[in-house]
Amino acid sequence: MRVDAALRTSDPRISAIGDCANFPSTFSVGRARLGSVQNAADQARHVAERIVAGTGRSYDSVPWFWTHQYEDKIQIAGIAGENDGCVISPGRTARSFSVYRVRGEAVVAVESVNAAPASASRQAPSRSQSSGPKVPDSPLTQLWNR
Repeated sequence: MRVDAALRTSDPRISAIGDCANFPSTFSVGRARLGSVQNAADQARHVAERIVAGTGRSYDSVPWFWTHQYEDKIQIAGIAGENDGCVISPGRTARSFSVYRVRGEAVVAVESVNAAPASASRQAPSRSQSSGPKVPDSPLTQLWNR
């Protein structure tokens, strides 16, 4: 279902969230439709706050996904495109690493296996602040400073 930046359908009294919502995302090129529990929960929280506060604020939470695959923990923050570059950062063990996905000079996503950088991106302060995960040996802008 196509929605605006505040997750409203063509009828402003009706909102759509979760994997059925196709929304303009500041974290992707164009529109996005994300099928994850975390996204649905974030969007539900946003719609509830929008209704209570009576504002039309845009939805702009950092997309975040995590899963356990047997003994491995996979975490992704942000949305990478197929043409985005990558900087691979080894982790503390042979089974851990992070991939910083870059578009131009901006980090647009962090994909981690058995490592913390993606969860650090999720817990980051607002995008206007300057602290956060650093791409090793690279002057790339942090995920939330695009």
